Amino acid sequence: MSRKSRLAIMISALIAGIMLWPIRSLEAPEWKVRVVDRTGKPVPDVVVRESCRNYSAEFGGHEEDLRPDDQGNVTFSKKLIRTPIVKLLFVMAQSATAGAHASFGPHCFVFAFRGDVQSTSLDWNGSSPQLESIIVADRHADLGSDSVTR
Repeated sequence: MSRKSRLAIMISALIAGIMLWPIRSLEAPEWKVRVVDRTGKPVPDVVVRESCRNYSAEFGGHEEDLRPDDQGNVTFSKKLIRTPIVKLLFVMAQSATAGAHASFGPHCFVFAFRGDVQSTSLDWNGSSPQLESIIVADRHADLGSDSVTR
């Protein structure tokens, strides 16, 4: 085997190793959510959903549902993902095919719901590793739109 052939094989193996190397990134922050009614009283009888997707690292999203405690509190844990560089390239190329509607990077939102009625969602786009939010919801009727993120 010639010297050029060995060098080409070594370079190819190095490139393949780099392309398979996983990159770790934050998919979702630790997110503390409190659900209260318009008077500030806890609303524990709802479901709070966190929906996340990293448009630059995965083909599909993830959801997690939690029920608040008696004080209306839920905490979604921080979520990290590890994705090989080659997959990142494929996912970003697929996202780019959406043209003007393309999305990149992590995106999460939370909202509260009961049956088919839901609150306005609160969004996160990768700017903070930890969030605290308050969702204002009516107890027995509409889950209002007066949502506040801190």
